[in-house]
Amino acid sequence: VTKRVDCLFASPNCAPWVNNSRATPPDLRKIRRDEETATLEFLAVACLFQILLDRKYIIENSAYSDIFSGSPLRHLRTLAYHLALLDQCACGGEIQGTPIRKRTHFQSDKQLHHLNVSCSKDHEHLQLRGSGRAASSAQYPPEECRRITLDGTTFVNASEGGRENLLSTTFSSNTLE
Repeated sequence: VTKRVDCLFASPNCAPWVNNSRATPPDLRKIRRDEETATLEFLAVACLFQILLDRKYIIENSAYSDIFSGSPLRHLRTLAYHLALLDQCACGGEIQGTPIRKRTHFQSDKQLHHLNVSCSKDHEHLQLRGSGRAASSAQYPPEECRRITLDGTTFVNASEGGRENLLSTTFSSNTLE
């Protein structure tokens, strides 16, 4: 790596770990989760390097999935970590013009100042089960992207509420090739 990575953001495959995967027969669920093990081991090690270098990692996954407790990512929880819970409807998430709640957990080694956003509970939500809606909800609405970028570029030791890094272009413009 020739460029410094101040914030590592990852959104690993959630399918084998989400709530409804618990209804899958245990042997099939194990096969599906085992297919993700090498990738998640690599991600856990990459996050550990971020911690050792006093940098930041942010991992996104479906709220209440088993990925943070039942995969190699569980080892990150033996160290200090912070969680944020975001409801997509609070960031403009919708399908076919109807808000979707899609709860998302973000885990980081640093405090997250912009990703704790809850539903206002003043509207109905489109049910995501069936018709490929859950897959469609995997697209982040622009406001969620903005909030991820803000937390990715907030100074590591920012006070509550965060301070936006004036060099935020380094987070969004440095992509792996």
